[in-house]
Amino acid sequence: LVDIALIIPDAPFLLEPRSFPHLGVLYISAVLREAGYDPKVYDLTGGVKLPKINADIVGITATSPLFKSAIDIKNKIKEYNSNACFIIGGPHAIVSPETCRAAGFNFIIAGEGEFEILNIVEYYNKYHSIPSAYNGLIVWPRFIEDIDSLPYPDRDAIDMSSYHYYLLNERCVNIQTQRGCPYNCAFCCGRDTKTYRIARQRSVFNVECEIALLKSKYGIKS
Repeated sequence: LVDIALIIPDAPFLLEPRSFPHLGVLYISAVLREAGYDPKVYDLTGGVKLPKINADIVGITATSPLFKSAIDIKNKIKEYNSNACFIIGGPHAIVSPETCRAAGFNFIIAGEGEFEILNIVEYYNKYHSIPSAYNGLIVWPRFIEDIDSLPYPDRDAIDMSSYHYYLLNERCVNIQTQRGCPYNCAFCCGRDTKTYRIARQRSVFNVECEIALLKSKYGIKS
């Protein structure tokens, strides 16, 4: 199978980078794992040094403040792994995909990336390469209507014990219960804002099951 690396860059400007795990990357890891792949998540938050990565496909997430870090990570890996396919996703890819293309990323996922990255991985796994004609392709993902259909974030892919946030003296973690936003804020990101203003909620039962899992598996009470 194709070798996949998913990278969460460090955010040194945060007072406590390891307050909450990056669920976006963990959702992608869960979808890939459910499809039979074995992605490796490299969580660099808190100053973790970038290891040598020889993966076929390297996915990097980035907000706009972390975009330069994402470029640096790509360039460092490319020095010894020039044939890797580099994918960027996250908020910056949504608001400014053209700058991601100019920075040399092979694919830019401008939206919810779970199934789009899976498509890229399955193509690479079948043909062992990505055609040069696709280089710098900006992908506008399809709208995921039923978010209950997504697996829970792959929290086993990171060191959950290294994340610490407390609420009412209880260790607390984040969950995502909906996607999309019905409001009309001037700073709303993305080109397809009309679509993403459609709020999609997970069912109560689906959320309850994730809470039960967090409690039983990780001892989370808040």
